[in-house]
Amino acid sequence: MQELGREFMEMEFRLKAEQDEKVHTDEENASIINENEALRLELDSAREQLENLQKYRKEADLQSKSNVKLLVKEVKSLRSSQSELKQEYDAVSKESVELKTKLQKERMKRDCVDAANRKLLHECNILRSQLEECGVNFLVEQEYKLEMESPGDAMDVLATSENRMGLLLAEVQLLAREVATPVSSSSHESDKLTTTDDELRKMLTEVLIDNAILRKQATSIIRCALDTTDTSMQNTQMN
Repeated sequence: MQELGREFMEMEFRLKAEQDEKVHTDEENASIINENEALRLELDSAREQLENLQKYRKEADLQSKSNVKLLVKEVKSLRSSQSELKQEYDAVSKESVELKTKLQKERMKRDCVDAANRKLLHECNILRSQLEECGVNFLVEQEYKLEMESPGDAMDVLATSENRMGLLLAEVQLLAREVATPVSSSSHESDKLTTTDDELRKMLTEVLIDNAILRKQATSIIRCALDTTDTSMQNTQMN
């Protein structure tokens, strides 16, 4: 009886021990399961983060490639623009140099025209004074200082005046031939100015020529009249 009681107690003790061990094992298994679940969650989170990082990197690579293409295109555009701007700058610089050269030439031609006009005016003033000196009144007052008592004296004065007018007319005609050579020019505006100057110079010399011719003709007419008068007086005295 006692032996059965002892065996029963031992069996109860072993059963309790096994139950305790099973509870401990179950707790350990539950703990392991919880740890595995936590690890699984961490792994899922890490996998999601990795996927997000890979996705972000892929998008970043695509954006980077797109930016590189855009930068390459902009660089090419800038180089093309720079080349065009350089060509435009070279063209403007060349045009500026040509304009400066052209302006300098026009100034030199304008100076030549002005110098020619001043020379012409000076020579015209000299010829005008000489023309005045060819007048009968001037010869009588300044050279002869005499009272003409006969038509012959007047004829001598008129002959002297006519000879001087002939020489003066030759000088004016020579000056007119010089004036007839226009100053060359390259621009349209300068051509118009030069043409106007040439016309004015030509007109001025023609006025001098016409004046000299008229005075010479007037002197010739007076000579003819005096010659007729002198001949009539001589015929009267002979009769």
